[in-house]
Amino acid sequence: MLHLRTSSGERFSGHLELFSAAQFRRRALEQSRLALRLTIGSIALAAAIVDLIWLLQIPPH
Repeated sequence: MLHLRTSSGERFSGHLELFSAAQFRRRALEQSRLALRLTIGSIALAAAIVDLIWLLQIPPH
């Protein structure tokens, strides 16, 4: 546990994690992949909604 005190006297406590450069790059890559998957998923969901709206607007024959 890390305890810090600011110049105004406020106290902060927390855990300090140290990462190697390789760990930092690995985590950044994992976050980039997750962001890409979320973006692709959002686009796919939006396309499915647009398709559904388009299909519902066609009158049945």
